[in-house]
Amino acid sequence: MKYAPDFESLPNEPSTYNRQFKMSGPLGSRSWWLPSPARRGLFCYLHVYLAALYTLAPVVHSAVAVEPGAFGQLSQLANNPPFPWASTNEDSGTLTPVMNPMQLGDGKEEQDTLQMMAFMNDASKTDSTSTSTSKDTMHDHSTLRVMIVGDSMSQGKEGDYTWRYRIWEWFRAQHIAVQLVGPYTGTAPSEPQAHGEHQTTLGQPKTSGGYAPDVSPDFDRHHFAVWGRTAAIDKDLIFDVLSAHQADLILLMLGFNDMAWFQSDASGTLDSIRTLVINARAANPNLKFAIANVPQRSLIPGREDIPFNTNIYNALLRNAIPAWSTADSPIHLVELQENYDCGPDSCPAGYDGLHPNVVGEYQIARAFSLTLVKDYGIGGSPLIIPDNIPERPPSLSFNF
Repeated sequence: MKYAPDFESLPNEPSTYNRQFKMSGPLGSRSWWLPSPARRGLFCYLHVYLAALYTLAPVVHSAVAVEPGAFGQLSQLANNPPFPWASTNEDSGTLTPVMNPMQLGDGKEEQDTLQMMAFMNDASKTDSTSTSTSKDTMHDHSTLRVMIVGDSMSQGKEGDYTWRYRIWEWFRAQHIAVQLVGPYTGTAPSEPQAHGEHQTTLGQPKTSGGYAPDVSPDFDRHHFAVWGRTAAIDKDLIFDVLSAHQADLILLMLGFNDMAWFQSDASGTLDSIRTLVINARAANPNLKFAIANVPQRSLIPGREDIPFNTNIYNALLRNAIPAWSTADSPIHLVELQENYDCGPDSCPAGYDGLHPNVVGEYQIARAFSLTLVKDYGIGGSPLIIPDNIPERPPSLSFNF
């Protein structure tokens, strides 16, 4: 079956449409109407084609007219944070049903990483709250240089002691010469957020917050921990950070945000941690690691995937670490989930169902000290949590 008639094969017969019209002027006497059926058919096709163009013209014009508006919308989207952050547990319950199940493969992660790497070119040298620009670059070979890499649970919020402070106290009590290194020195500031305002973007970490009033003035506050941070981001930053702030040992506590905020699943989070290790070793082939598994949190309605993925990831991490570890660059597991008193049913260690309170800070520091003593021979005994822990006043609740 043919899709168009074979005009040349049609018989050239007279018809009522084959009338002759005479034209005057330069053309002389000629037939105005096409004399053959084949040519008449061609004329009809041309007529339909021109009519179609006339019909489509307004549509094309409308599309061109809409284009500037589309660019405006894209510009607004580009100025939004990489993904929405919930500022409270209630907000997370509202956001969960409308968020995509996975944020992979859309190039956003690469865009955020490039943005952060550009920012780190300046910020990784030292942050604006540091009292010394060279403190973490001076190194006595008898001093253990430790970088704490993490998210909000490690950075802490304004007024916290932080588990970083508690493990620093433990190092001192064990008479271990230690130097904490990293680009930042502060906690997350407790400045109020306007209603509907998103948390800071990945390119603008807020690290100007202070600590509890009775924190020792000798506390070495340097770290590489940022509120909301994921392993998927840090894996591409760690080489530059370690190049600027050399370390002998990394205490790593990442992964919760990757799974809780749909950056990846359990296996994808494990791959991000593996890549982070590879990139860190590129900066220091003899780097040692103490990598924490991911703690559970109190259950968020509708987010049963969090405890499920957490358990899968922790099992994968336990099996993977022996294969990642080498003689020159050993890696050992920190059993944080087993030592941090927080789970789907209750969370005595957290002030909001996840982030550590004054007891939780000690529990995290103890979990790391157990690994340092047992697997690295650093220190003679693990941290002992005191019976009487000072209270702190209630403070603002932050997002993950």
